[in-house]
Amino acid sequence: MRQLLNTFVNKAAGDRFAWISPLFGMLGTFVTGSVVNSNVLFGKLQLLAAHEAGMSSVWFAAANAAGATVGKMVAPQSIAIAASASAVLAQSSSKMLSGTLRYAIAGAVVLAAITGLFAF
Repeated sequence: MRQLLNTFVNKAAGDRFAWISPLFGMLGTFVTGSVVNSNVLFGKLQLLAAHEAGMSSVWFAAANAAGATVGKMVAPQSIAIAASASAVLAQSSSKMLSGTLRYAIAGAVVLAAITGLFAF
């Protein structure tokens, strides 16, 4: 399984994986709702991808953690908690998500640029 994952990552992204590395952390937090669980979910993938690309595994793990933190803004669990804490109606929680989404995308783009530039 590990070899198959390495092959897939290298064939699909290659050296460009550094640019999309934070997006995996963001996706993990969106799915699980937790930064820690996102790091557990995609941490090994980041380390293997860095090793196969000959880059710093510490940098990729940090990119995953930073992306996971940005993803916490748009995680459905976070939106639900914010909506209930602020007594916002359920129909307005979609407005909260759309308002937060632009900041999350901007943060992900900045992280992708930083990771891509400094990984090499």
